[in-house]
Amino acid sequence: MHADLYWASFRMLFSIREQDYQGTLARLHPESFGSDSGSYLLAKAILYERAQEGPSAQVYFDSARAYLEPRVTLSPGDSRLHAQLGLALAGLGRAGAAVWEGRRAVELLPISEDAYAGAALVDNLAHIYVMVGDYDAAIDELEALLSADAPVSVPWLLADPTWDPLRDNPRFESLIEAG
Repeated sequence: MHADLYWASFRMLFSIREQDYQGTLARLHPESFGSDSGSYLLAKAILYERAQEGPSAQVYFDSARAYLEPRVTLSPGDSRLHAQLGLALAGLGRAGAAVWEGRRAVELLPISEDAYAGAALVDNLAHIYVMVGDYDAAIDELEALLSADAPVSVPWLLADPTWDPLRDNPRFESLIEAG
């Protein structure tokens, strides 16, 4: 639970468009994540990616993958691990496996069972779709989130650079206007 809360806080605090990614990277320490090394590695990968440091991002995405794969094997019912592995695989360009992991996470903990954590998993799946370039599928997931009683809002979609690749998409623009 602590890891989930920290990851949500990370997304909220470090997704701001004008973020000083280099400064954030310097302040990001493994002990901030407790025993959740997967979240730490993904946070570093995403920050490096946003700082446009592709080689460093790839190293951390691959480190996250190597850390998470055996944990998913040991705990196949842990939706959070599947979600994290999906992000790591998406960062490595492994689209099919990434989407499978993201979908598996949503199947394991649907919004109907947990509005907060389930919504975070759908948000994660939409993020995976953006990373692998399947923008229509990402928008489908975002539409579902906005139509559900979930902690996702249009202002959040506007502020989070995760959704930057969707900004010129007419469906995304309609989604924002309707919200």
